[in-house]
Amino acid sequence: MDYTNVSIKDTRDNLADIIDRVAVAGESFLVTKFGKVKALISPFNLNLGVNKKAKILKDSFGIWKNRRDMADSNAWVNKLRQSSSRRYGKIFD
Repeated sequence: MDYTNVSIKDTRDNLADIIDRVAVAGESFLVTKFGKVKALISPFNLNLGVNKKAKILKDSFGIWKNRRDMADSNAWVNKLRQSSSRRYGKIFD
């Protein structure tokens, strides 16, 4: 992949143009500061962000949907908090 070098000052002065060139033309830019590469601006690939762990996490969100004790989540959390506070005793009277 070919990268265009651009300084931080040029990036600051022409950010909108650089973002348009990245989004529309698919160009990639290496942002430099005092001649050293500090960042890469490149097109975003939606498929790049999806990995195996993210898919597993997404698939696991529905695992409690059939639990009857969690049908009302507010009641379930309140019950959990009450049982927790009884375990440690009353803190405030």
